Amino acid sequence: MIIRVFMTLSKKISNLINLSYWLLLNDNKQDMPKAKKDTIWINSNSGKIYIDTYRQNKIKPHKSCLLTVGLNPNGARDIRAKKFASILTKAGYLVYVPLIRDY
Repeated sequence: MIIRVFMTLSKKISNLINLSYWLLLNDNKQDMPKAKKDTIWINSNSGKIYIDTYRQNKIKPHKSCLLTVGLNPNGARDIRAKKFASILTKAGYLVYVPLIRDY
């Protein structure tokens, strides 16, 4: 029991260190963590809402996250949003990034 708790805690600390590394030490010129990107859509009254999903191929996601970009001309396709979504997938998240149309 104690060994299992220690191993779980060790994995969480490792994920946190990995996330911190990519957030603090990498600049935009370096490669992002590899994440699989898919695009899904949801029908609504105002038309289709497109959502980019990011996940790791080797890591089964244990949490999910909805990432909204705000008012940005590139929206969900902005390199910073892609990078942050890839970083979160490395920490074990399934990330949803909706493409929100401007007014």
